[in-house]
Amino acid sequence: TATGTAVYLKAIVDDMTLQSGTTYLTATTINNSLLITNPAAVDIASGCTLTGDITITGGSCESDSQHNTLEVKDGLWTQSDADCTTLNMYGGTYKWNAAQHTLTAATVHGGFLNCGADPNPKTISAITLGARGKLNLNNGNANIIIENGITTYGGQIEFSPGSRMMVSPVEIP
Repeated sequence: TATGTAVYLKAIVDDMTLQSGTTYLTATTINNSLLITNPAAVDIASGCTLTGDITITGGSCESDSQHNTLEVKDGLWTQSDADCTTLNMYGGTYKWNAAQHTLTAATVHGGFLNCGADPNPKTISAITLGARGKLNLNNGNANIIIENGITTYGGQIEFSPGSRMMVSPVEIP
């Protein structure tokens, strides 16, 4: 657990909880879990190894490193570089600025998946959008690729002007 006004951390750990202050992770390996709570502010530099599950329940994080599984319950996560394998959202905001990178699977039960904050191309393999979720695909350039479509159970979607979308009916048994 790290607290304080500014903590610069370079370590190899299994589990980490960041509760307050500002923490800068450089060349850090987190094997099992990372929990970020309010009012922590975390900066994850490029080159960190995040193989465990990450949960943000408040506060904010800016990441330049790839992560496997991220759960956003509240707060703000900004991904400025690298890929994300699995994103599960229940609230909060995931701001995806990672140009030329892939978000493999995004499930947005609630919260705001914002892919429109910068004009760079991005790829999302698959999105599931719940009734309380919001998805922004309007980055002004219509260059966000959704490879396997969006499964929607309500929610809101904003597209770039000029985007093309095909709707496929699904048979309900």
